[in-house]
Amino acid sequence: PTAPDAHRPLADYTGTYAQEYYGTIRISGNGTGLLAYPGHAAVPLVLEPYDGDTFRETQTNTAVSFISRADGTAGSARFVMFNNPGRNGTFIRT
Repeated sequence: PTAPDAHRPLADYTGTYAQEYYGTIRISGNGTGLLAYPGHAAVPLVLEPYDGDTFRETQTNTAVSFISRADGTAGSARFVMFNNPGRNGTFIRT
């Protein structure tokens, strides 16, 4: 977008998220964006800020959208790259 909304503090997104089919994803901050570690992966997916609570996964150029809870921290994350027919790409924060 030409005038993207600012994202929340990166700490609001960090933590562990779980999904019944895919398992867990651990999200940590790297200073300018987020790193997502699916399962036991040692190499993270790099998430760059895109627009507000939406980040861009750099390898696949797909969106990761965070949905906030009442306290302002992220309660879930939807990874478009995992949203396939018969599969839900939404992970719930644990």
